[in-house]
Amino acid sequence: MKMKPKGSDSFVDTIKKNVEQFFTNIQISSEDVIRFVSCFGIGFVVGLAGKRYGKYVISALLLVTLLLATLQYFNLIVINDSQIKLLLGFQSTDSFDTVITSLVAQVKVYYIELGTILLGTLLGFKFG
Repeated sequence: MKMKPKGSDSFVDTIKKNVEQFFTNIQISSEDVIRFVSCFGIGFVVGLAGKRYGKYVISALLLVTLLLATLQYFNLIVINDSQIKLLLGFQSTDSFDTVITSLVAQVKVYYIELGTILLGTLLGFKFG
């Protein structure tokens, strides 16, 4: 059994230290890296599923939308848009402009996560 000298690090330890130093220099924690990789993975899976099943999902959404619009037209159901806004986290009195403004503010906060999801989705769609 060979003993390593006290000052020498293995190749893996050296790489680990260099990666940690790199993330420290650009001020990203390991939790951030895990979050970005997770977002990329979710986007990749969505891209794969979108390429295979996208036409079925779009067809189903269009069919449901047409069905609901027809039922509302004949007064068989009532769609309460203020309740839908409250369900999505907006005030019932918010206008379209304030909804878009709040969405843009959220995009500015999570732009890296959204970028990695978009990149993952595009790659998943391309390779799926």
